[in-house]
Amino acid sequence: DPWHAKKIVEVLEATVRSLSVSDVAAFVAGRELLDVAPAWDGDPGRSALLGLAIVADASQGDVVWLDTATVNDASVRAALAAVPMRAHNAKPLMRWILGQGSEPSPLRLDTVIAAYLLDPADNRYALRDLVERYTPYRLAETEAAASGQLDFSGGPDERQVAAREAIAIAALSNAIEAALEAQGMAHLYRTIENPLVLVLAKMEHAGIAVDSAELVRLNERLTSEVERLTGVIEQVAGRSFNLNS
Repeated sequence: DPWHAKKIVEVLEATVRSLSVSDVAAFVAGRELLDVAPAWDGDPGRSALLGLAIVADASQGDVVWLDTATVNDASVRAALAAVPMRAHNAKPLMRWILGQGSEPSPLRLDTVIAAYLLDPADNRYALRDLVERYTPYRLAETEAAASGQLDFSGGPDERQVAAREAIAIAALSNAIEAALEAQGMAHLYRTIENPLVLVLAKMEHAGIAVDSAELVRLNERLTSEVERLTGVIEQVAGRSFNLNS
């Protein structure tokens, strides 16, 4: 497959810098495309957002870090909502942004969805795997992971990890977009797969309404029925036994 990388020639690194809120808004508004990687405190999209890494110059490994306060600034939110983004597994980030009362950036590419479309038979869609499969790069290991030692320092630098991931997303996205075009799947991705990500994010954000009182009644009725049937079965069998065995 000509779109799969044949050898790894470079470890991706990144230099992280922060900007003032006003400079971030101007930085975002001045771009045509955002390569973005979030950092989470726990479960992606359902835990606190630690910050957002956005590529400023992929060729130089230059990444801008937005902490949560910056992301939540009204001017920054408005700027982000106006610029298309490329991300890896974008739905959790989009769902989180919806939960903050804002519209997420228009999605240009989700590398997970696109990679699945290109090769649905594979079962490895982690960013690290895809970068090594489609580009001549690889993500750097954290210091503890690289040394094989336990990390007692409180974990990796989330800013640095997210920054490296953002640089990886930029490189991977270019390769994935080229592969979609080459395999004649770009139109399918743009018109069907890509718009569905926002639909699913909105569905998960909205959730569903349930009648909790009715669920309690249903549980009580079914529990009672199971107990009754258990008695009937044990009477037929002539002894008690574990029906779940």
